[in-house]
Amino acid sequence: MTAAVLLLPQIVIASEGRISGLAASPLLQRMAEKGEWEARVSSEAIHYTCLTCVGRVKARLEVLAPYGTGSHASVWQRYLAERKQFCADLAASREGRCVSTEAKKLRGGALTGFRSVHETDAYRVISIGLFYHEYGSGPELIHTTIQMDRGVELEHDPSSMFLHHMARPTIWY
Repeated sequence: MTAAVLLLPQIVIASEGRISGLAASPLLQRMAEKGEWEARVSSEAIHYTCLTCVGRVKARLEVLAPYGTGSHASVWQRYLAERKQFCADLAASREGRCVSTEAKKLRGGALTGFRSVHETDAYRVISIGLFYHEYGSGPELIHTTIQMDRGVELEHDPSSMFLHHMARPTIWY
């Protein structure tokens, strides 16, 4: 990833146990069988590489915990404040621009979050964050970053596929 990746506060760490539980996922097995995406599971994230895309497309799925409200009234407000700061820093550095941020709902609104897009000279980046409260470990942000070479046009937006992967470590799958 480039310097223009959304950096979350240092107190947020990837949850190793939540990711390692996805290693035997039927979703990952089907991806490998189809030969469209390669998925490599590490202790802190799942790293994806598109094998059929024209141009380089990579993604990273991670569970960030704890992800509470911080000094904000809600996790939504915290995420939007962090996104606003990220976009301001990106514009001030003249390295890129933020394109959009929209609310996302999955599983009838049981999982909520945001899908954001920003661009740099070299990349177009889609960030998807879903808020979840894992019993026993507290609030989490399940986060996927999809990075593609600038100018790459995909036949299908990979956001919906990754939303399904992001729902996997929740009870709403």
